[in-house]
Amino acid sequence: MQEIRQIIKTLKKGEVRFVRKFYKVHGDSEAKKRLDLFNLVISNKVSTDLDAAAHLYNSKPNSAFSHLKTRLKEDVLNVILLQDTSKKFESQASQAEFDCKRLYIKGDLLLSRGAHLPGIKLLKKAAKLADKFKLTINQVLIEDLLRDHLGSVNGISHYKKYQKNIHENIRLYEQEIKAKEYFNHLILPNLFSVNKSEGSGGFGVGVINKLHNLYRSTGSAMIHYWFLRTASNYYLISKNYQKALGYVDELINLLDKEPTVDSASKRAEAYLLSAYILVYLKQHHKAIEQIEKARNSSKANLLKDLNSIELLFYAYMHLREYRKADEALKRGIKHTGNEMNEFYKAKWIYYKANLQFAQTNYLQSIATLNPSTVLLKDKAGWLIGYKMLEILNFIEMKNYDFVDYRLDNLRKLLQRLKEQDLTRIKSIFHILDQLSKHNYNYEKVRKKNEGRIKLLAQNTKDYGRDMFGYEIICFEDWLNAKRDYVVFPSFD
Repeated sequence: MQEIRQIIKTLKKGEVRFVRKFYKVHGDSEAKKRLDLFNLVISNKVSTDLDAAAHLYNSKPNSAFSHLKTRLKEDVLNVILLQDTSKKFESQASQAEFDCKRLYIKGDLLLSRGAHLPGIKLLKKAAKLADKFKLTINQVLIEDLLRDHLGSVNGISHYKKYQKNIHENIRLYEQEIKAKEYFNHLILPNLFSVNKSEGSGGFGVGVINKLHNLYRSTGSAMIHYWFLRTASNYYLISKNYQKALGYVDELINLLDKEPTVDSASKRAEAYLLSAYILVYLKQHHKAIEQIEKARNSSKANLLKDLNSIELLFYAYMHLREYRKADEALKRGIKHTGNEMNEFYKAKWIYYKANLQFAQTNYLQSIATLNPSTVLLKDKAGWLIGYKMLEILNFIEMKNYDFVDYRLDNLRKLLQRLKEQDLTRIKSIFHILDQLSKHNYNYEKVRKKNEGRIKLLAQNTKDYGRDMFGYEIICFEDWLNAKRDYVVFPSFD
């Protein structure tokens, strides 16, 4: 059911009406069954095969039910593809690409049936649309057909004209793909783990320079887009937040002015990127404004909407607005229910444990942590966060034997991790170890580690906190808020 539910959720109101009208016109028992299943899904009355089969057949899922799902899926996809509307997509470029493909299919079909004149007319219309919106690969396919048909009818000059355009667009498309590959190589390794060093130093600057030169040599709006997106992300990763913000502002401006690259998806990504940067600059309320813009741009995209909610959670946690953070948390957990993989589900469980800690529900926080074990595979990132949160919970619960045991485990883990940048967490571990050794005399430990604590509070590359990483509870804020201490009796 998951697949057909996702397809039906994409339908617009007009498409829903069209599907229902289509089945009512047919009127036979098979069409009625498909309509019944469609209505069950659209009204959220069923979410599993078991539920749907019980409603429709009063039985468990069987071959008849399987065939019914397949035929309904095909009908819905045909409606999405064939219904004539200019509002299938939010952006002009996405709509133009869809129209190009449809015109290409129609033109090719007519030519294959010998209807030369209307077929060529449709292909020329598609070529003009592809040129207007710089749809390079679509233009190659369209002009390849035009070259073959017009070249044989109108002579060598027409053939050479299309041949030249095809080769120019192939070269441009290769450069656009290369620009996208530069972005992926530099940025993607940082998405699913923390404490990664990909893209740092001269390599990252070199990639950005290559992209800039590629844009200058082609003038391609798409390559300009990949250059600005890569530069924004790179300087965010490098903690040069003002420079990153400058590039992302240029990126949003490009999307505003250049319809050939604008889309709801790209706009949502740009707003989210801006929000990330603004949080690091501690401009949380501006970040929330950008997040809401992203959510409005990406409501149909489950993953991007989930990313928006995740950013909202972090922003409200940083603002210590825990009621709003809890609202975001509940939306995020609901999103991950059936659609997301185990990694995303585990992250939201971990977020819940951090919120419970912030609300002083320490026992609940420990209990919530236990199911988020998928994160423990990332030993240089989420596993460290998991262990840190455990330690802070046990300190607050004054369960100091468990603290010492967990500190020993964390020490061994840090000793095994030799290649990662762990300057911040090693400093935190040193302070936690000092607390244990000095009977949780917070004032004494703060005085002994005054320089180290100042470094932790600075937003530098080595000591700065990752505002969207595993350290949701800021360690130095927690430490500076502690005033009481426990003195254990000495047996010397």
